[in-house]
Order: sequence, then structure tokens, then C-alpha cells
Amino acid sequence: ATDLQGNVIDINQAALELIEIERHDVIGQPLDKVFYLFDELSEVPIQHIWEASLKGLQTIVLSRNIKLRGKKATYHLSAKFSPIQDSSKTAHGVMVVFRDITGIRQREEQVYLYKMAIEQSPFSVIITDAKNRIVYVNPTFEKLTGYQQKEVLSKNPGIFGSGNTPRKTYQNLWDTL
Repeated sequence: ATDLQGNVIDINQAALELIEIERHDVIGQPLDKVFYLFDELSEVPIQHIWEASLKGLQTIVLSRNIKLRGKKATYHLSAKFSPIQDSSKTAHGVMVVFRDITGIRQREEQVYLYKMAIEQSPFSVIITDAKNRIVYVNPTFEKLTGYQQKEVLSKNPGIFGSGNTPRKTYQNLWDTL
């Protein structure tokens, strides 16, 4: 939490642990000095969001490409800046909630790499769900079979036994499934 000048007036233990700092080193310090936020892509510092939240009396959410530099590590974050208001809507500061999404971002990047590998594979790839409905085919599948993705999505792979697919190819598909 900050006061009206953006100085930290309170902080929880999780935030202290995230930036690896002691409480007495934080209280009274400017929020932008304590939490160094920057855009992951441009590396431009992100500052004075607390001020924009106060000025507009609105919650501001940062959720993409935001990083926090701590003493020993850098984290992917989502952040929410909300004005602290009394019943008469008078602002007294800003409440900031950070969420460490580093693990989520790492998994997203890994999934993206897998997707790129499958998309560029020289082999035909079909993915089905638990009910044996096609949920994905890669571009090589489209080239080799002549079927477009939109034609086969949600269909059972049994459609390849229509007589248009060579028996050996059809049998290989079912053996693999």
C-alpha cells in the first residue's frame, strides 16, 4: 500500500520475499524505487502507474510482458493498482497487488515451442481428445491427405477409412492411435 505521494506505507511478507528486501528498507520509500518494473520487450521502465490509478480513481491492471527486477532474479508479473478510498470516495493511497506468473510464462513459452515443432514437422500429426475426436492436425497432414483442418476438426479419425485413403495409410493411422 502507498500513501498519496506513492511512498510505501505497508507491505506483506510475500512481497518482501519476492524482492528479497527487509521491511525497514521499504517503508517510506517510493514505490517505483522499491519495485523496479519494466516492459519485457522494450526494457523501458514502467513507473507512476500508482499515480495514474490515483488520478483517474480507477484500477489499472498490467498483465502482459511486465517484469520485476529483484536483487537476485527477474520475475514475470501481473500487477493491479487500485486506489484506496473511503466511503466518500476520497483517495488515501494505492493498493498494489503483484502476482508472480514466471512459472506460467515459462510453460506458455514451452507450449509455444512444442507447437512450432509440430507445425513444422515433416510428419503428419493428428491430435484427438479423450472421445477420439480430432482437435488438431498439422500442415503436413493437410498436404499429405488433402484434407483441410476445418474439414476434420471434431470428426472421428475413422473418416480416413472412406476409401479415399490408401488402406496401408489408414491402417498405420489406427495402429498409431
